[in-house]
Amino acid sequence: MMSIFQNEQIYPEGLPAAHELDYESLDPKHLTQIRLGFMLFLVVILVGLLVFLATSGKLFSIRYLAGGLASWLVIGILLLLVWARLVYKRRSFAVRRHDISFRSGVLITRLITIPFHRIQHCDISRSLTDQFFDLSKLNIYTAGGSSSDITIPGLSMESADKLKTYILTTGVDEEE
Repeated sequence: MMSIFQNEQIYPEGLPAAHELDYESLDPKHLTQIRLGFMLFLVVILVGLLVFLATSGKLFSIRYLAGGLASWLVIGILLLLVWARLVYKRRSFAVRRHDISFRSGVLITRLITIPFHRIQHCDISRSLTDQFFDLSKLNIYTAGGSSSDITIPGLSMESADKLKTYILTTGVDEEE
């Protein structure tokens, strides 16, 4: 017997909202890693400021030196204490039965959701700071791009490996 094709309308109010998922936090060591990155950035800026003052002949002008260093000290403390925590809190992921979501961003937020059946492959990478803090990044790739579609930083090696295995085995199960 032949079935009649149906294509019922779905209303957005009835769909599940990705922003309402129960998101997983990243490893707490990732906050320290973010703060270290900001601290290195500030050191480079301060050295640049000192080089600029030295080459402009105003290095020994106490007004310029004190004003510049005090400004960067205030900005640095704000970055280290407030901004780094905001960046850390805004990075999280959620795994559902058929997809994975990653959200990030403070001023400009980004939410990416990829169904498992669209994932081509995953890899785990570790930068020098990742290795120092014993952290990993899970890179998730879909077809058509040379860079990863989602990179989840700040995962323990065990969590990254479990996620990778789950994603790859679930994607295979869905295709069958």
